Amino acid sequence: MDMHTIYNYIEGVVWQIIAMATLLLFYRKSIPDALLLMVSFIIFGISDFIEVQTGAWWRPWWLLVMKGLCLVGIAFAIYRLKKQNSGKIE
Repeated sequence: MDMHTIYNYIEGVVWQIIAMATLLLFYRKSIPDALLLMVSFIIFGISDFIEVQTGAWWRPWWLLVMKGLCLVGIAFAIYRLKKQNSGKIE
């Protein structure tokens, strides 16, 4: 097993841990944006496990799209949560 494969497995596990930490932080608030953030982290971690099998983050094309959508979801959720915490979103 090469270092790239090991790194992807570790990265996939780290994203799952981050998703669970997000769940623990927001489980009482039931905020849709926090749920989007958690789901995006879970799917992003899964995409790393898929990457181990495909050998690249851009092959097949749908893996690249999956990773891109996760990044958009993470960025959008963080933006909304920051706005919500500052009282600008109703």
